[in-house]
Amino acid sequence: MGLKRAVNRFLREENGSFMSTAVFLAIIAVIVAIAVIDGGRCLNANRAAANAAQGAAEAAFKDYETYSNVPHAENAAADYCESHGADFIDIRPNTFEASTFDVTCGKDADTYVFKRLPILDQLVHQEETKTSTGTS
Repeated sequence: MGLKRAVNRFLREENGSFMSTAVFLAIIAVIVAIAVIDGGRCLNANRAAANAAQGAAEAAFKDYETYSNVPHAENAAADYCESHGADFIDIRPNTFEASTFDVTCGKDADTYVFKRLPILDQLVHQEETKTSTGTS
């Protein structure tokens, strides 16, 4: 409610000055535009991390199916994540039931403002975990 009161007071006390209203609205428009751009970049980073994690999980599954070697499959997952611009974070093999792999990849969004604000800086780093389907 404080922001609404401040805006109403600003508009009421400006004594009809069109230029100050235009500057105020331009500042608000710039803040909203930066928030939309940074938010979009965070969403793109999340999508890239999810795609890399899914591909890495499938690569680990196919590699394990070929070589029956968990460390070799982990290397395949790490290579896939890194070759697609994401950071390889973790892999959890489940070779007892269905030879599936849970792979976590991360990606940092290239933002203008979010990375500098303590409240929003945690949105910059996106992580996703995906599981291989277990089918070749």
